[in-house]
Amino acid sequence: MVIFAPLFSKLWIELAKKGIEPSTPAKFVVSLWLIALAFAVMLIGAFVLVGNAKISLFYLAFTYLFQTFAELCISPVGKSVVTKLAPARYVSLLIGIWYLSNAVANKLAGVYSGYFQKISNEQFFLWLVIVPLAVSGVLMLSMKKIKAWMHGVH
Repeated sequence: MVIFAPLFSKLWIELAKKGIEPSTPAKFVVSLWLIALAFAVMLIGAFVLVGNAKISLFYLAFTYLFQTFAELCISPVGKSVVTKLAPARYVSLLIGIWYLSNAVANKLAGVYSGYFQKISNEQFFLWLVIVPLAVSGVLMLSMKKIKAWMHGVH
């Protein structure tokens, strides 16, 4: 995070200067694609894994790399848009809800991880690819309406 945060910040600034910076909902879509890609790497690793054999640490390293990129597309951007769109008297409350949603997501991730021993590795990681792609599809279909609700906030 520390290494790539300045690079992502510079990326958004440079794209904005060129007039091609993606909107906040588009950055959320990119984030979901990166999460799907991260777990696709693990899915490939699950297919390569035979029995109790060892596989390369690069599967995990690339998974973390893509997850970091996804986090940098959603977290600072999301917090920024919450502060811009929230009525002034509710900014703190809505930022708290932002963090609460992260806590709920982490709880759900923990619940889902309980299925790791119950289903195959391939099935486990396949769902972690399918769900973000499906959510990104819904978000893309809703993009026009979401942008209208944002009243010009980029």
